[in-house]
Amino acid sequence: MGIHNSNSPNFRHSYESRGRDFKQQSFQRKPTKFNASDTSRNPQRCFNCNDIGHLSKSCPNHSRGSRCLSCNLYGHKSFECRRANLNNTSTPPSGVNAVHELASPINMCKDVTIFGRKLNGLVDTGSNLTLLGNSTYINIDAPPLKQTNTLLTGFGFSRINVIGTFDSEITIDDQIFPVTISVVPNSCTNYDLIIGCDVIKQAHLNISSTGVKFAQILRPSDNANENFIMTISDGSPTFDIDPNVSQHNRAEVEQLLSKYMPKKTKTVNIELDIALTDDEPIFHKPRRLPFAERDIVDAQVDEWVKNGIVEPCSSPYASQVVVVKKKDGKSRVCIDYSRLNRKLIKDNYPLPLIDDILDCLQNAKIFTTLDLKMDFPCRGK
Repeated sequence: MGIHNSNSPNFRHSYESRGRDFKQQSFQRKPTKFNASDTSRNPQRCFNCNDIGHLSKSCPNHSRGSRCLSCNLYGHKSFECRRANLNNTSTPPSGVNAVHELASPINMCKDVTIFGRKLNGLVDTGSNLTLLGNSTYINIDAPPLKQTNTLLTGFGFSRINVIGTFDSEITIDDQIFPVTISVVPNSCTNYDLIIGCDVIKQAHLNISSTGVKFAQILRPSDNANENFIMTISDGSPTFDIDPNVSQHNRAEVEQLLSKYMPKKTKTVNIELDIALTDDEPIFHKPRRLPFAERDIVDAQVDEWVKNGIVEPCSSPYASQVVVVKKKDGKSRVCIDYSRLNRKLIKDNYPLPLIDDILDCLQNAKIFTTLDLKMDFPCRGK
């Protein structure tokens, strides 16, 4: 066994020469040849069905949608596969932001039977059509699809093209409903079936805290007997009179009320004197009213003209019309005189105080109230 001195010139020359040889060999690589036309090494693979031998543009299964690499079914991709998610529940995906809906206090899901298969359906009153996922359509024994150009618009104005439709009957709560089902991509819904308004309008829905119950709408038969309740009267008015009143007084009151004609009118020569601070006319342009309120205003003005309360005129003064809702839900047509009231000269002889008037009634025994049915403009000068 020999001992080499690292400081000797021979050893240093040998070490450096070996290092140069090692560096030259480490960076010398042979070029690899790549032949794109060689189908044995680079076979053509379809990105739609993942088969070899053709491209996605010429895929024979292009109409069935993308093929899942997890379950080999068409209509969805592997990251959307529900079966793969069920098998891999122990390992949650990383880097995924998911939005989960809050649990509803009412269960709006129903078991739906179609072609002998039980599906999980969601009752959606906001959907006009009944929708079925594409993968669910493939798994059931459904008839061929009919082509359609229907375009669905969802939340956020998202648009979904319907793959096709087919006619069928579905069973919910032992009730059979005929319906046209639209097949949509699986990414559109998390449920097997969306029960739309085309089914809901055929049934009576009972929604409670325990869920939703479907019942058929009972339609009367053509041969069924129909019963009617009719009230027949002689046309004489009836009055609500105190039962403690004697029979003689009751007859006199009924006779007096039956002969009373409330449509009697009397013209009085009374004019209202309105004093203003100046002679500058108050003019307002008409307000824009909804179509429903326009009909109310027209009907009220026609009634006033017919009863002689108002008449057409040409005046430099004009105030706006306002429609106000009353407590009973009806509408009242009013005139906004707010600008005109600012120019009024107040009366030096105001009305007496209400408290003073009520004090005068302390010894009264019989009280009568008069309910004002309608107020209308008075003649002024």
